[in-house]
Amino acid sequence: SYLDPKVLGKTPKNFGSDAESWEENLSLTSKIKQQFMEDTLSAVIKPYLDTSLDPVQANQQIQEYCFNVSRKSQMREWVEKNPGKPIPSEDSFSVKMDSFSSCFCFRVGSGN
Repeated sequence: SYLDPKVLGKTPKNFGSDAESWEENLSLTSKIKQQFMEDTLSAVIKPYLDTSLDPVQANQQIQEYCFNVSRKSQMREWVEKNPGKPIPSEDSFSVKMDSFSSCFCFRVGSGN
């Protein structure tokens, strides 16, 4: 998921943690990941919250965010320039490319 800081090439140290990897101190690194995900998702849809954002708009904004992140991916660039060739190890790219991104948005409430 492009909301996961690990997928984006970030480490716990980017957030001020002493942990060397996301697998260390799971109680702390899980909280860091969760906060990053919440903050990123909020930033993606926040500009539209005051304009009665509907589920379709929310979905479009999240998909656009994912598309823009993958556009910056060295892996995506490599795949586009080398069609049909085997993809090298993901470890050689800073930003990983999700096989696909999906999003489900629901309106909760009376619907009035």
